[in-house]
Amino acid sequence: MTNRIASIALTVFYAIVILFVGCIPQDSLQWSSDGSVGLLRTKDALYLVDGDTGKLTPIPDSNVWPWPGISNNGKIIAYTLQLECNDLSQTLNLLPPGQIKLLKNHARLMRDKIFRTGLVNGQFPSLGKPTSRDFTDSGGKDSFNENYRNWVIRYLCENADGALAEKIGSDIIKKTKETKLTYFQLFTSPASDPNARQLIATSIQPLCLIRFSPDARLIGYLMQPFETHDMFEGGFDFYVASTKQNVNAMLVDSTIAAGYDWRPDGRAVAYLKTDNYDGKQLSVGTLVEKTVVDADNELLATPADPNKETSFATHTCTGETKELAGTIFYPWIKAQYGRDGRIFFATAELSLPSSKLEEEKWSLFCYDSLTAAVTDAVPRAAADFAGGNIHLFALSPDGTKLLLPGKKTTLGLYPLGSAPDLKQLLVPESEGFGDDLASFAPAWKGNNEVSFLVSEKSHYLTADADTPHHRKEIVILDSQGNLKQILSSDWPDLDLLK
Repeated sequence: MTNRIASIALTVFYAIVILFVGCIPQDSLQWSSDGSVGLLRTKDALYLVDGDTGKLTPIPDSNVWPWPGISNNGKIIAYTLQLECNDLSQTLNLLPPGQIKLLKNHARLMRDKIFRTGLVNGQFPSLGKPTSRDFTDSGGKDSFNENYRNWVIRYLCENADGALAEKIGSDIIKKTKETKLTYFQLFTSPASDPNARQLIATSIQPLCLIRFSPDARLIGYLMQPFETHDMFEGGFDFYVASTKQNVNAMLVDSTIAAGYDWRPDGRAVAYLKTDNYDGKQLSVGTLVEKTVVDADNELLATPADPNKETSFATHTCTGETKELAGTIFYPWIKAQYGRDGRIFFATAELSLPSSKLEEEKWSLFCYDSLTAAVTDAVPRAAADFAGGNIHLFALSPDGTKLLLPGKKTTLGLYPLGSAPDLKQLLVPESEGFGDDLASFAPAWKGNNEVSFLVSEKSHYLTADADTPHHRKEIVILDSQGNLKQILSSDWPDLDLLK
């Protein structure tokens, strides 16, 4: 398909499918592979969960950013804290050199513009969209998000000489220096001793969606680019860290979707990416597999060019990149490895000719690395059930079953390769709640159990829907839909349970 045809098709298709794409719930419960240890993040707080007793152990940190990570063996956790900068010079010492270079160059660009145009009504000028090579202003609306722009302005004011200080004004400089700045730090810690944390990476931009490699030697994480204003609208920059090789920010790729996954051997990652996503429309994307570790188990990393001034990375990945399949790109779709080299991924079907009356067709597909074929992974009935939540599908650790969250917090289970229907409806619509987007994603607890948030009127909690339970609860179900445990029964009234 040529770019022109793709553009026309997407223009027609966009208005339909965009309404059905959800986001990733910011509350999450993740499990070790055997289901013995869980990691719950809710309302900026983090907890460890005992898989047998359901005991909740708070981790003594606040302002925890969404989407932390837990290793397959349950022994290590990773999470990001949102922190406030009280001393600029002290915080700058924590940042990688590339981030400091960016700040300095963008501050220089703003300084030049202030000398040309001054401040308008006390507001610092827009930086437009600076070019990547010479940091000259290309004009237009400021491309930087507010947090990064505040850092540029603060750096400028902290280092203003007499001429610039006169242009800005002493009152504005004083007020700017009193404004709090936000930065982010990614930590790991043993699940057995959360206080023994280790700093992995520091950034002006949020670090999130953390995933350990299968052997827990490497840590993948995503960063919101400073050009995007809303984390829920743009693609992400993808980084890998290794404590073994003293690498904390190896850039793997840019403008990727949130749902990446490690290959079972830990040597490669799969994800969906695009080269032209503008945060406003769907675009053509690619399912990618990139090698990050060589045959000797060494990270394929080369130090970032010290003269390069446009990257947050300390290293870049030199591994092979394979483009496997064409897709429709949206920032919150997902890829996940199954068995025998298969990769499952969510995307929208696109056909030509395409009419404005054509209904949306989000579905789940499978790429087979042996045959290079792409096939439907689920029947139409299962895909329709999930609808705009298809990107929250979850494949069981043994690769045999799919969890499909549906509208209004319903839940279905589909054994791969079974007859063309949903097979098992674990939470029906009569027990649903909320809007059409999933409020809390389901998760596998081992190969045969599932954790899920159910409503007060769920049959798992009450025999009579007219006499509801006193709150929502997280339950553990087996793959046949039988209640195994009300996991949260002894928990305090967390916001997600109210």
